[in-house]
Amino acid sequence: MECWVSSPEALAPKGIKYVLTCIHEPKNIFFIEELHEHASVITDSLSKALNLRDLKIMFSDNEVIGTDYILYSYKVFYRGDYVGTCRFVTYNNKLIKSLCTISRGVVLE
Repeated sequence: MECWVSSPEALAPKGIKYVLTCIHEPKNIFFIEELHEHASVITDSLSKALNLRDLKIMFSDNEVIGTDYILYSYKVFYRGDYVGTCRFVTYNNKLIKSLCTISRGVVLE
C-alpha cells in the first residue's frame, strides 16, 4: 500500500486542508472486522504522514451505491475533537480505494 498527503486548493473553501490517498491491491472484505483492521492501518499511515499522535478512528456509517459498491465512512478524531473522515470504497466485496479528508483546523505538531 502506498499513501500520500496533498493539500488541494480546490477543497479549501469546503474546510478541507489535507487529503490522504492510498492505493493498494484490491483486497477481499467479507466481514466488517476486516475493514476495521484496515481502518487501523490507515490511521497509522495518516498519523505518520501528518506527524500527529493520538489520532483515533471510529466507524460512522456505510452507504450502498447501486448493486456493487459500498462506501464505508469512519470519523477521525484528534485529541478528542472531530477533525475529518476516512472513506473506504468496496466493489463486489473488494476494497478498492481508501482516502481521508482532514479539516483546516488541524495544526501539525
